[in-house]
Amino acid sequence: ALLLFRKYDIALLDIGDYL
Repeated sequence: ALLLFRKYDIALLDIGDYL
């Protein structure tokens, strides 16, 4: 869930950073 990998966060369902 890094800023550089935010595009991949969606695939990882790492919603923590979006909240």
